[in-house]
Amino acid sequence: MEKIEEKIRVSSMTLTDLTLLKSDKNRFNEIAEEIKKHQIELSVLEKEWIELEESSIDF
Repeated sequence: MEKIEEKIRVSSMTLTDLTLLKSDKNRFNEIAEEIKKHQIELSVLEKEWIELEESSIDF
């Protein structure tokens, strides 16, 4: 997740108004938001997985 966030950050720093059309920038932002949503979902699933593993160890 951290690598993806870093890549988005670096990419967004190098993208300028001169190199991208507004629609391209909007699409990039939409994709970045989707990635963030999936990262949150993944984080929740990872926590649930850990809880399941811990509960199975207790048995």
